[in-house]
Formats: sequence, structure tokens, C-alpha cells
Amino acid sequence: MNMKAICFSDVHAEEIAIEWAQAMIDRANPEIAIICGDFTTRGPLGFAEDFLDAIKIPCVAVFGNMDESPVAELLENRGVSVHLKTKKVAGIIFAGIGGSNPTPFGTPSEYSEKEITEMLSGVMVSPQTIFVSHFPPLDTKADFINGKHVGSPALRAFIEKKQPRACICGHIHEAEGVDRIGKTKIIKVPALQHGKALLLDMENLEVEELRA
Repeated sequence: MNMKAICFSDVHAEEIAIEWAQAMIDRANPEIAIICGDFTTRGPLGFAEDFLDAIKIPCVAVFGNMDESPVAELLENRGVSVHLKTKKVAGIIFAGIGGSNPTPFGTPSEYSEKEITEMLSGVMVSPQTIFVSHFPPLDTKADFINGKHVGSPALRAFIEKKQPRACICGHIHEAEGVDRIGKTKIIKVPALQHGKALLLDMENLEVEELRA
């Protein structure tokens, strides 16, 4: 049996999303959950705690740009964070980065492109690594909004150099689909706030959209 991962992103403290997530897990029966950040919209921390409590399977996660530092600390304390680290779960190697490149909105967890480059310089990635990022790399289907690409040049350069097996990201609600940077498959996770998630086959990286 192929291992399946359920991918969530951009929950934004939508209370019913906890029920949606539980129902999707019950239907899809995945072995692992991958959460790409924005649990909240500048809080509350309690929602992020409740959401993690509802995920009864092993998971890995990063925080989003709308998550404040207590959410990042919660993910560390729960042992699920892959922000700037490598973690093996269910035999799969994960690494990741939370927050985002600069936005027009002055959100809590944003980094300059120079900071992103420096942060990623210490992250170990192999061709087998599944890289989890809240924000997308530049110039793919994952970062296209209002006629332009708004992803991170620094993250793209990192992916071009390191070529992980996949980059799973969220952040841009209006963008969906899969793309590729060299050997790396770029997988855009839709917003759970809007009742959507992805089921990912970890053997062939094929995706299936799930709806609440």
C-alpha cells in the first residue's frame, strides 16, 4: 500500500476547519499530515493548539506569515516543526521554512530575501527530501496572482541548487496546481479556510484535491 499524506494550509483560525480536517482524514485515511502554515490570523494561539490536537496522525508543520511567534514555539514544543531543520517521520525525510517573503500587508512573520537566503544556507536537503514551505518559490503556478509572480527568488534559488524531491507550499490562496523546478515537483496546497486540502501519494507524488 502506498503511503498517503494529507496536506493542509492557510486555516486562518476558521473554526469549522477543524471539523473539515477531521472528516477529510477519516475519509482519506492518510498515514501522515503536512501542514504548510497560517494556522491563525495573528492568533489566537488556542486555535492552533486545538487544530493540532485534532490531527490524530503523525504530522510535520511550519508556521505561516500570519502566525505570530507563539505559534512557531507551539510547533517546536509539539515536536512537529520542520522550520530550518530536517526531520524523519514515517520513513520520509522532511525539511522546511516558515513565514514568508515580504508582503504588502506587514504581517507578523516576514523575512527579506537576504534573510531567507541566510536562513536556508544551513538547511540540509537531499534528492529524497520533501521540503515544506509556507511561501512559494518565484515563477511557478504556485505564486501567480493578479497577473504576476510574487514568490521568493531566494527560495527558488535554493530549490534550483538543492533539488529536493518536492516543495509543498501554501500562502497564495488564489494559486493552485502543480509545477516543476528542475527535478523538484512544486505542489501548491489550497486554503483549508475555503474547505480544500490535498491528498498526496508519497510514492509517485500524485495529488488529489479534497473538499469539505
